[in-house]
Amino acid sequence: PIPVEQLDRILLSGEFMVRKGKTQLHKWTERQVALCGTSLIVSSVKDCQAGKMHILPLVEGKIEEIKRRPQCLAFYSSGAQAQMYHVSFKSPADYQRWYRQASIVVSQRPGAVDLSCQSLEGVPEHLFYSQDITSLNLRHNFMNLQSSGGISTLCSLQTLNLDGNLLTSLPEELGSLQQLSTFGLAFSDLSSIPKVYEKLIALEKLCMAGNRLEALSLQILNNMPHLNHIDVRMNLITHIASSSLAGINHITYIDVRDNRLTALDLSCLGNLEQLHCERNRLQELSLCGFSLKSVFASFNSMSFISLCYSLL
Repeated sequence: PIPVEQLDRILLSGEFMVRKGKTQLHKWTERQVALCGTSLIVSSVKDCQAGKMHILPLVEGKIEEIKRRPQCLAFYSSGAQAQMYHVSFKSPADYQRWYRQASIVVSQRPGAVDLSCQSLEGVPEHLFYSQDITSLNLRHNFMNLQSSGGISTLCSLQTLNLDGNLLTSLPEELGSLQQLSTFGLAFSDLSSIPKVYEKLIALEKLCMAGNRLEALSLQILNNMPHLNHIDVRMNLITHIASSSLAGINHITYIDVRDNRLTALDLSCLGNLEQLHCERNRLQELSLCGFSLKSVFASFNSMSFISLCYSLL
């Protein structure tokens, strides 16, 4: 577990008296509490470094003032299985500050959920009761997604950010996200483009910077006519098979910076507008200049550059 103080995006935090649920059976106990991103985080024990964190998503939930107990707020998550925490504050200033900031979080549009940097190993179940989520940010957690963990049920999802997790593969169930247009997989542990990409027909960007790709075969992109942006910088790529690019005319942007390429032939990409290939080991570069606007190729060992202007 990570101390609350070290989590990113902390809006407010402190030690307060907390009670879970509505019944009197739950006792008041002192806990570390934080308002982080769009969630309320409550430590399971007083020493937040010794136990796990309870995460209460607040978007589309509600905040209530508790009249019978001074300086106390009730935090509710949304959905049919809503959970609730009472938090009793130490001073009127704390109370007003938390009430004001939490009210802003609750009023955010329900389509966007930000659970980044919260040490999650799985997706909180509360999310699966909402069909209105269009953007889910899970970057910088500890997720490995051996199964979809319920993400595949979020059929309205358009943006999914899984950057900076422990991913070595992706479950096939994610292919059901037919509205997904942006899928962040940067700085994970992937060694190839996941096959599930073939099913994501609305995807516009391939974002796989900082993984373990060594060779790049882009035949998988033939079935993805919406894709126009490829970002595979900071990998271990030594070879891009030019034959795998045949017939792919929808790519306008490619970033292969900081890899190990010695030759790069993208002459069959007639609609390519921008290329980043800095800090490789390039000696040969072949491009189609029909739509080309900019090429960034510094810090290489270039001895041959070819530009063609035919789409044939």
